[in-house]
Amino acid sequence: MLCAAVETTGSFLEWIVLYLSHFPEIQEKLQAEVSHVIGSGRFPQITDRPRMPYFQAFLQDVFRIAPTIPFGYHMAVEDTVFIGSLIKKGTCVLSNFYGVHMDPKLWEQPEKIRPERFIDTNGQFTK
Repeated sequence: MLCAAVETTGSFLEWIVLYLSHFPEIQEKLQAEVSHVIGSGRFPQITDRPRMPYFQAFLQDVFRIAPTIPFGYHMAVEDTVFIGSLIKKGTCVLSNFYGVHMDPKLWEQPEKIRPERFIDTNGQFTK
């Protein structure tokens, strides 16, 4: 279990570095937000997170566009009807996270990293 956590964290950090290196304009916005909220005289704290909506939105969009786990394996705990089809209790269900995250019916320009998609009209982070 520890190996899985280390691998997913490492992969996620690699994607972050990749997107920051390819999109300096995003890097500049993140740096400005971090400098404004945290400054240079202290280390970041978890309590700073709600005051950094662009940072949270960037992380959310990296999770969306580059999921470390592209599929989810589940089991129905009770009989369920989904889009008109019966899924019996005990049936294994495979969720395609990558397919959902890249669906143009759900996301405008799904192939592009755009943290703004997770910022509401008030400038706050939203999922």
